[in-house]
Amino acid sequence: MFKHHTTKEAEEIFSWGVKRPTLEQIDVNVIHPWVFLRIFSCLFIACAVFLFLFTMNSSQLGIGGFAFFSALLMPFSIMVLFYEVNITHEVSFYNMLKSLLISGILAGIITLVIDSITSQSQTFTNQVTGGMTAFDAFMQAGLPEEIAKSVVVIYMIIKIKPKYLLSGIAIGIAVGAGFAILETSGYITNQALQVIAKYGSNGQAYMGMVEFQTALVRGLSAFGGHVSWAAIEAGGIMLAKKQREFNISDIFSYSFFIAILTTIILHTAWDTSYFAGISFDNSETLSNFKMYGCAFIAFGIVLYLTKKGIIELVDLKKDNSKD
Repeated sequence: MFKHHTTKEAEEIFSWGVKRPTLEQIDVNVIHPWVFLRIFSCLFIACAVFLFLFTMNSSQLGIGGFAFFSALLMPFSIMVLFYEVNITHEVSFYNMLKSLLISGILAGIITLVIDSITSQSQTFTNQVTGGMTAFDAFMQAGLPEEIAKSVVVIYMIIKIKPKYLLSGIAIGIAVGAGFAILETSGYITNQALQVIAKYGSNGQAYMGMVEFQTALVRGLSAFGGHVSWAAIEAGGIMLAKKQREFNISDIFSYSFFIAILTTIILHTAWDTSYFAGISFDNSETLSNFKMYGCAFIAFGIVLYLTKKGIIELVDLKKDNSKD
């Protein structure tokens, strides 16, 4: 990751997927991701610059720039990482971006629909319990958002036609990144607006700190949120269809059922802030333990699926060499 690389090397990486290699041409012994670290560094510097601009003169440019780049920072970097890890070179970066954008648009539509349906019930629940119950989290986040991401994942798998598990995981990561980027930018902007509404013009002194805290929490947990959940769903579909064309029966397969059930449970647990008389909002330690626990479980499953995808290629190459 820290070795010197030329622009030509980077251009070669971003040309992957334009022409798909045969199984014989796939090298299972070479996985050296490094571009993602360069992109992460650039986005991190951009975040620091815009946060500094806002801190110095409370400019709107600083607010918008920091919200935009901090939302991109982790999800986009993770997407590039898994694009590089996908040694099958089946999925082009164009298709990764396409998956991200379609997912982001869908995330916006779903958020508007859910908010319009559940805003009153959520307000009532908060007044009674002081937080979001597991049922509310299931109905408003876990169930609709994971079904929505699965629809995009399946659509992109049908369009791109990947053969291997690693390719499906990369597509899922891109779909999840689209959701994560939109959601994080929304959280940061919402927090800034709440500060303005509460403190008026005096709130500008607090806004930079509030935005930074929100971006930090969302960024540090991004690896195990939407990006991992969508990757797990993609893995479930790929395990069902194997190397053949997608069939509608794959949606009803055991592997996909377990995958989407797992993501719904993890998403519901992530968003639940009131359970069995315990309000996680009142304890930062409990809230972080719950959130990062869910994140590490989800990312652990993604790493397991990634390892399984590499083993799949090794076994296929062995079988192919015997033939």
